[in-house]
Amino acid sequence: MSTMAAQPAIRLPVQTLALGAVCPGVVVGLASTALWWSRSAEAGQAAAIGSGIAVLSAIAWVVVMGILPARPASRWSLVLVLGSSARMMGSLAFALGCYLPLGLQEAPYWGSFLAAALATLVVETMVSISALKRAAQGAEDTNR
Repeated sequence: MSTMAAQPAIRLPVQTLALGAVCPGVVVGLASTALWWSRSAEAGQAAAIGSGIAVLSAIAWVVVMGILPARPASRWSLVLVLGSSARMMGSLAFALGCYLPLGLQEAPYWGSFLAAALATLVVETMVSISALKRAAQGAEDTNR
């Protein structure tokens, strides 16, 4: 009969998550805004607002993940998936709530929002998986 050793409770590496979640959105958002701004100032403004919403939602996600209590690495995976899903749905609702009354240009706004949000999601997922793998390996090493 085998017994499972209890995993130590860990906190997420908030600084690494912040870099992984916010920086890609900022970089892609700035590139997208510059591209649209070269066409017209109005398109550039719409792109800046769209990508800004994606970046603000990433910042909010990092803050929420940072205040959550420590838990075993095996329990963080579900929290991260649900948190990322909630962030994407919330940011989409916020983006729609800003788009409708402002009457911004459609393509620059949604294109920049989606590009920045996708870049954020991809890198935040990679950083989260890497952090959880390191924590799990550290727990295995201490149990040997």
